[in-house]
Amino acid sequence: MNAGVNFGFTKMFGNNIGLDFFAGYNYSRTKNTFKKTTLVDFNNNGSVDQTSISEPTTKFSNHGGLIGVSFQVFLDKKK
Repeated sequence: MNAGVNFGFTKMFGNNIGLDFFAGYNYSRTKNTFKKTTLVDFNNNGSVDQTSISEPTTKFSNHGGLIGVSFQVFLDKKK
């Protein structure tokens, strides 16, 4: 899962050039689960003596802030 919100404004310098200022917040979350089955034969006779099942899970989340400035050029429509 990933989500983000950004807010900003553009300061225009003339008709075709602008400078953007923005700030925002990003959030991401990851969860993984793996299933592992282990069969053990203690007597080496071909029959399974012990079965174990494990399901390790990893979780990760990230929070981040964002600030930035960008430069834009707006092109005129063709006539």
